[in-house]
Order: sequence, then structure tokens, then C-alpha cells
Amino acid sequence: MRITFGEKYLVDTNVLIYALNKSSLFHAGSREILETQNKGAYFVVAQQNLVELTAVLTKQFKVPLKEATDTAHIISQNFEIITSVHDTWETFTRLVEKQNKRVAPFDLFLAATMLGNGVERIITANGADFKNIGLREIVDVAQ
Repeated sequence: MRITFGEKYLVDTNVLIYALNKSSLFHAGSREILETQNKGAYFVVAQQNLVELTAVLTKQFKVPLKEATDTAHIISQNFEIITSVHDTWETFTRLVEKQNKRVAPFDLFLAATMLGNGVERIITANGADFKNIGLREIVDVAQ
């Protein structure tokens, strides 16, 4: 996997989960990517990622809510946090109108949040979910 030096990337929730889950097939690759941040890549997460992370930890891994939010908080301190901006909803609806395949609304809203914050690159384990929606680069840890 190649990360472009000096560029800003959003780290998708699934990469955060895989980096935490030592039994995942994608654990090592996700950890390696996240450690790249110290070598010139600039990584961000959206508030949405932190909420999704908390939900996955509590529902799928049965982690108590307080522990899950503490984990999300620790992660949040290592990344710039981006949020939706004034035109995120309009960007989201434009992305929805352009889709001719089934794409999860949460993925489209995440992409709209990214674009509104000038982030055009994503690191994910579901690269296909983000194709043809206006991102410049998709790094897929599952490839």
C-alpha cells in the first residue's frame, strides 16, 4: 500500500477496528498504515467515524459503552477531527443523485464530510464503497 507523502487521508472506521482487533486478517496491515502517519502522511477521522467505532465496539465486540467511548476518545487525540460543514447535506444529496449502484448512506455522508473539509483521500477496507464519488485516492487495506 502506498501513501502519498504530505497528503491528508481520512482513516475509515473499519481500519480503526482492524487495528484494534488482533485476530483480524487486516490487523497487521491496518496497524502498519496507521504507523505511517509518523512518516509524513497526515491522517484525519470524522466525528462520524468515532460514533461508528463506538457502535461497533459495543454491538459486535460487546465492549461496555464507557470503555468504547474511552477508546474512541484516545483515538480522537491522535488525529485531526473533521465534522460536517454548512454544505455537507447538499453535497450528500448530490452524491446520492449521482449513484447508479447501491451505496450506504453513511458512506456517502462520510464522503460529503470529507469533501467539505478538503479531504480527497481515504484509507478503508471497503474501497469499492467509495469509488466514483469524487475522491482522488482510495487506499484499500483489504487489497
